[in-house]
Amino acid sequence: MVFYERLGRDIDRGLVGFWKLDDLKVSTSIAIGRANFNDGTIVGATNADGQNWSPSNSMSFDGIDNEVDIPHSSSLAITGPMTMMVWFNTNTILIPNGHRMILTMRDRTYISLKTNGVAEPFVSMDIGDSQETLDSNFSPSINTWYLVTATWDGTNIRIYVDGVLKNTSVDYSGDLSTGEGDKFIGRYSGAGFVFSGLMNNVRIYNRALTIGEI
Repeated sequence: MVFYERLGRDIDRGLVGFWKLDDLKVSTSIAIGRANFNDGTIVGATNADGQNWSPSNSMSFDGIDNEVDIPHSSSLAITGPMTMMVWFNTNTILIPNGHRMILTMRDRTYISLKTNGVAEPFVSMDIGDSQETLDSNFSPSINTWYLVTATWDGTNIRIYVDGVLKNTSVDYSGDLSTGEGDKFIGRYSGAGFVFSGLMNNVRIYNRALTIGEI
């Protein structure tokens, strides 16, 4: 588990999407895609400090209408193993309508904060045309940074928090679907389910990272 950028190392093998979300410190409306030129459009989000109070190194989402929209590209059309990885810092444990979306690949493939009595990181993946889900059984504190990672290795879904494995699914079979629509940071592919808090260093891989790489 690390806080810093690691481009050029083996950890970047299979990296198809990477958004640091530090773009607003230079007053731009573009979230630069540092892998495969998958730039996104910043909608309403504002600049904020990152982990360890690193200045201007994250993006703040208001829980109302802030998001980053990323146009679909062939590099984000993943049908095999995949990893989604995001640093997040929520400012509320209130989860209206069941979810606050962190990263959405399609309507049934995403990472969110889900209410299960309390808020918890949660992953859903569309595998073999069926929605398969996995709870983390972890309750985050507000105003605290966490690294949430979800992997699919072709058989099992796994979810990690701060590099610690929290849950593993049963065996599944079939192709993964990330859809052909836009991808979103901070909201669902449909209306609502918006995130409230800070995020940075969003990564998508076309392979399943090992626990030693997280």
